[in-house]
Amino acid sequence: MVCISGRGSPLRPIEQERLSPWSSAKANPYKFLFIPTRNRERLVEVGVRVDFIAKTLTEALGSDENLLSMSLYSPKGKPFGQFSTGDVRFNGENVTLPEKLPGHVDAGDTLKFFTKVASSHPKCCQCDVSGTSRNGEYYYVLESEVSKKELAAVQATTKQSFVLLALANVVLALVFARLLSRRLVRNIERAAKKVRKIKESGSLAERIDLKGKDEVAFLTGEFDNLLGKIQESQQKVIEAEKAEAKIQMAREVAHNIRSPAIAIEMVLPMLGRLPERLQKVLGDSAREIKVLAEKLTRQGEKRISTPADSSLICLVRDVVEKKRVEYSLASGIKIELLQGSPDDDVPVAVDPVEFRSVLSNLINNAVESYPDKTGLVEVSCYSRPPEARLVVKDFGCGMSQEMLKAVQSEHFVSSKSGGSGIGLSHAFKKIREWRGHVDVRSNLDTGTTVTVSLPLIVPNVRLNLEQKPRAANNFDLA
Repeated sequence: MVCISGRGSPLRPIEQERLSPWSSAKANPYKFLFIPTRNRERLVEVGVRVDFIAKTLTEALGSDENLLSMSLYSPKGKPFGQFSTGDVRFNGENVTLPEKLPGHVDAGDTLKFFTKVASSHPKCCQCDVSGTSRNGEYYYVLESEVSKKELAAVQATTKQSFVLLALANVVLALVFARLLSRRLVRNIERAAKKVRKIKESGSLAERIDLKGKDEVAFLTGEFDNLLGKIQESQQKVIEAEKAEAKIQMAREVAHNIRSPAIAIEMVLPMLGRLPERLQKVLGDSAREIKVLAEKLTRQGEKRISTPADSSLICLVRDVVEKKRVEYSLASGIKIELLQGSPDDDVPVAVDPVEFRSVLSNLINNAVESYPDKTGLVEVSCYSRPPEARLVVKDFGCGMSQEMLKAVQSEHFVSSKSGGSGIGLSHAFKKIREWRGHVDVRSNLDTGTTVTVSLPLIVPNVRLNLEQKPRAANNFDLA
């Protein structure tokens, strides 16, 4: 209800509405305002009741069962009414409001939320005089009282959910731990079984070879690596023992052949009836045997064989002469030396003794290509700058393509009876050391041609043979 009165005139109601049933409360929840008229001759006193918004607040309360009540206050805490779903109370006692708005107060089973609501006339002189404004501003404070029941229910449900989730996590952790432990135990059992097998067999070639990314697989992998290192070390020890055995055997052979060589040298002066050519062959052979015995004695020592400047033609002539004497009893074997002018010189840097051994082996292979010990072996040497060439050719049984491929191997061993088994591989090795290369051409039933190419020594230029041999193939096959 709104009442208007003029200055000095009695209060005259100009409008009155029917109030709701609970408007008959004894409280007097008015807010009085003095408003001047347009001509500013009168002051109009207006008393406003707040129960006209009761219906609106009641409907708002009914929309949420957790919202228990709503109250309206002045800035200093004077109540204008407390509205609940079925009741309205007007309490004239001031309440203490929070210093900061918005704010809230925990009232035990409920929470009270305080919200600042702006007034249409925030500047009110009368309010300042009557002391109802705060810091020169007039506004309303809306209190909303909310029940904690639903919050408590949610908290209880959340707590229960967390308990169930914790229990589920514990169960899952136990299951996962069980599965993981079974897997680890299974891998450990596999590893232990393979280790026992390796121990019983005594073979370092066996491996645990456990697949996986866990710690057991990592440890077994490291164990396999250790086995590999031990196997490599064992292999090196075996090879060293074999090498030592070969060295010891070589020294024994050297000791046994040195005495016959000395005896031959001592007997040669007494063989005056032998032709001078044969005496020279025997003397050279005895000296070579002594040199060979000396080399066998020094097997295992790290010695660098220094090649010497030698005449290729002289070396070839000496070897061919010895081979002619050696095969003189085999009337069907003929060894021919083809060369240019006798005065031609083909200087190369080789070890003379080793070169004679290499050429001797090549001629032996050529002679052995004739099954009936009847045939021709041609030996030729010439210079073709920047190389010197040595060619040994036969017209015997030849070699198959498979044999030609096998000859490439550094560990090639011939299966022929009566041979040393290391002649050809030894020849290729020495030629590589002298920075040369070998070309082998052969066909079945037509013969074999072996061409040895060595660097030709240019006057005043000495080839450094201590350099590493070139990486290209050191012998070619056709």
